[in-house]
Amino acid sequence: MKRRVFAVFAGLLIAGALPAMALAIPGTLDQHQEAGPDYAGGTKTALMEAQTFTAGITGQMSAVSLLLSINGSETINVSIETLDGSLQPSGTVLATGSNPITGTDRNVTQWVVFTLNTPVSVVAGHQYAIVTSVTNAYVFGSFQSTDTYAGGKWWFVQTTTWTDLGFTTYDLAFRTYVTAPDPTAAPTAAPTAAPTAAPTAAPTAAPTAAPSSTPPPTSTDAASASIVGSGSSWLLPIGLIGLIATLAAMSIRRRRTE
Repeated sequence: MKRRVFAVFAGLLIAGALPAMALAIPGTLDQHQEAGPDYAGGTKTALMEAQTFTAGITGQMSAVSLLLSINGSETINVSIETLDGSLQPSGTVLATGSNPITGTDRNVTQWVVFTLNTPVSVVAGHQYAIVTSVTNAYVFGSFQSTDTYAGGKWWFVQTTTWTDLGFTTYDLAFRTYVTAPDPTAAPTAAPTAAPTAAPTAAPTAAPTAAPSSTPPPTSTDAASASIVGSGSSWLLPIGLIGLIATLAAMSIRRRRTE
């Protein structure tokens, strides 16, 4: 039973018997001027009009909207263009879009969304132009002495060139939609390994000098003896003492012989 109800509901949507839900507009609302309508700026001749604007978001502009009215039906075309040195549409087309509009009263306005055939890369602070050409529809905006949008202005083609007729404060009613790029996550730095301390070399023991062998004492300086004399003492080598004793003995013998 549920499947049958769903099938009937889907069929009614396809056939237009039930109003379908409005499609979401891709992107975020960026630049817009929604004052008006206070003047129908379109004609029934092929009049080209433009609104310049200054992007506020860097990203991909996917759609724009204009405030239009019509008594009848028409497919409206728009283009996004760069500006020339005079801040007028340059003729260099970045993207296009189209949408049919139907109405029964030219005084009843409606916001018409134009999804671009390819997203336009816009840069915050740079200026661009929305250009449209209408035949039966009317384009609305703020055509007053007070400038309601400082980031751009209204232009239209008179004969073959763009002009503002000196009305520098005029602006069309418009909206732009931009999708900003996803913020790039900062790369996570790999943890820095703690420096490994260089191994401390074991202290090298100072070499122990081999004990030097003491040469045996010679007969002349091997030992010494103490001879006591009148209040003083002298240390004499034993060999010298022996020599003195020998000489003394020889002197005694000589005296005896004599």
